[in-house]
Amino acid sequence: MNRFVNKLISKSLSSGERCMVCLIGLTLNSTCFIIPIRGHCRHQNAKYFNRKSFKLEKRWWISSFAVIACLFISFIKYILDIKKILSTGDSKLAGLLAVEECIFVCAFMLVAIIAILRSKERVSFLNSLEIMLKNKYYKEIIDASWKWAAVRKWFYLRLFLGLMFVVTDSFLVIFFKEDGSLYKNFSLILSTYTLISLNVQGCNELAIIVKFRICIDMRLLEHLNMRRNGGNSYNIQLKEHLKRIGRFYVDFHNCVTNRLNSFLGPIMVVWNLATIIMLVFDIYMKTLIVQDTSEKKNIFNQLRTLVHLVGIYALVASGEKVTCVSDSTLSFLFKYPISKLSEIEAHQVEMLIYTLSTHKPEIKASDIFTVGNRLLPSISGAVVTYVLVALQFRPAWLN
Repeated sequence: MNRFVNKLISKSLSSGERCMVCLIGLTLNSTCFIIPIRGHCRHQNAKYFNRKSFKLEKRWWISSFAVIACLFISFIKYILDIKKILSTGDSKLAGLLAVEECIFVCAFMLVAIIAILRSKERVSFLNSLEIMLKNKYYKEIIDASWKWAAVRKWFYLRLFLGLMFVVTDSFLVIFFKEDGSLYKNFSLILSTYTLISLNVQGCNELAIIVKFRICIDMRLLEHLNMRRNGGNSYNIQLKEHLKRIGRFYVDFHNCVTNRLNSFLGPIMVVWNLATIIMLVFDIYMKTLIVQDTSEKKNIFNQLRTLVHLVGIYALVASGEKVTCVSDSTLSFLFKYPISKLSEIEAHQVEMLIYTLSTHKPEIKASDIFTVGNRLLPSISGAVVTYVLVALQFRPAWLN
């Protein structure tokens, strides 16, 4: 796998792909039928002249609505199947499997709808991030520590792992599921592919954000440490450097909080709730399985649920890194001996502390609901509670 990823990296480096548009375009092309966003840069278009790097292609909107219609029809079919199972008195396991698949398709139909409704916010976020990366005001600060090769490696690795899971899940749905029609199987595969693609996009973009933020903070800490030790080897003065960093933190906060959250936050909430519900269903059905033959019908559902559970918390963890970097830098500035600085420089450090405290980037779904690792204990507690209740009444089900 590493050899395959390294070959892709070397190929992209030799072809001159050295900008964010080229990298983001790899994952944008995989979901063009949901969010028709196209990237434009000098590597892909020789006629590119100072226009927006990312924009919506209106001619592709018909494919987005076709996907929504397909998922909605599939949702209606699942509702009818559930009613049929209840009326005919089939096994409880078959009914639960149908309900779980219905939740899966319904949840990710909502994700697709949210992605379409928030497409303008997504384009604004991508363009803002590209402008920040190309801004000469910040570029000369991070130029020595920024390396696209390391970012590319994680891009291709996530893309490769996501593609492998989609292929594996599609194989299980088509060849291992015994009671599904062709249309239902197509809906399940489309839902899985959509969600995995959005997950890969989110993780890759958050990785660029974290990398960019770490580079800026590293230069800040290095400059302050040099100044504390009596040296000043940089061409720009410390007060000018701090002024640039303060301006960057404001722009960075607006890019992440005001633009990224409006797109990513609601998707993460819907995806998280659907995954937790599916996990509870899987554990609930596990207690009903008494024969090995029934296990074959449920194994690919459990695989899908566990992978989506890993995916959503990988996305949450990537978002948490942004806040952790901010907290680490803020802690350093609080402990920094400003008495060794001039009055103007000390004032700049205090303003920087204030800016970091009031402009802390967080992945939020709303003004009061933060999507982060703080939710893990409460979610895990809810899952454990449902499982314990299910196990407690298991003998009654068997009878």
